[in-house]
Amino acid sequence: RVTDLVGNEALGAPSQFVFSGPGELGMPEITMLKAAPSKFCRVKTRRCTKRVQTYLKIRVTKPSRVVFRVLTASKRKYVLRWTRKLPVGTTQVRMLGSMSGRTMPAGWLIVQAVAEDYARNFSAPVEAKFKTLTRNGQF
Repeated sequence: RVTDLVGNEALGAPSQFVFSGPGELGMPEITMLKAAPSKFCRVKTRRCTKRVQTYLKIRVTKPSRVVFRVLTASKRKYVLRWTRKLPVGTTQVRMLGSMSGRTMPAGWLIVQAVAEDYARNFSAPVEAKFKTLTRNGQF
């Protein structure tokens, strides 16, 4: 029987040292999530020549892996997802109109973020709205 320093059973060599026990109370939290600017072109074309990206300002309380999911605002239909490892504090994450080989649909969308720390504790999901455009006149 193999155990780690805290006494948890381990089935193999641990890939990363976990600074928590089974009854840890410090959960990761996302205290801020904001898309700035909230409107941007989904692809750069002749009709839509302005910015094709936005920045997500996010603040986390523990170093964690954050899963971002993009949903449509009206029916909350899944569009795409990606992950980033973020340190403690405020970070800016760049979001393009086309990510992971998929172009986002035009219209109002929601980005949802969930943080997961090394002990596999999850935060509550936090959301921010943004709009992808097809023409300059929609700004």
